Amino acid sequence: MSFSEALGQDGKILSGFINTSNVVIPITNVTSLQTNLNLLNSELEAVTNKQHFAEFYALMPSDNAVAVAVGDSVDFPSDGLFFGDSIERNGVSDFEFLLKAIGTYKITFQASIAEAGQLGILLNGALVAKSVVGKASTGGQLVCSCLIDVTVVDSTLSIVNPLGNIGSLTLTASAGGASAVSSNLLIERLY
Repeated sequence: MSFSEALGQDGKILSGFINTSNVVIPITNVTSLQTNLNLLNSELEAVTNKQHFAEFYALMPSDNAVAVAVGDSVDFPSDGLFFGDSIERNGVSDFEFLLKAIGTYKITFQASIAEAGQLGILLNGALVAKSVVGKASTGGQLVCSCLIDVTVVDSTLSIVNPLGNIGSLTLTASAGGASAVSSNLLIERLY
């Protein structure tokens, strides 16, 4: 942040600019200085409350070596990119994540599975109905992207093979080639 100014003979600010790198706020007189400082505070608050995100992933065949049973969660044991402190693992868990702040989150996950089946988001122990994705045929990916409102601090989130499903899900190893295949979970706090 920088501040440039033009002073009158009495030492009062006549004009100037406040530059926050994101916005330049002109200052036209002393009376508007407080207004401009309020704008600056709003801009700084917006800059410090940037979107938080965290990425978690697994690489098959070494991760999720055992099929995901009905009611169990997909493991995402590796950490990807992250920003902010409102999303983290719940302790040392490979499958449960902590949403530390109230707000709206965008949850995106994908996994290649061998069987027909479903996956969905489990938030604080309850299945988020609009997040359940499935496929009726063997082979292929399950992909979900949805917004959820978190109304409780320190909410838990996992990706689960929902109760009531028929069987376990095998995360496909090396699907379509010789390289390991990833499953990904991206959690973004939008506000």
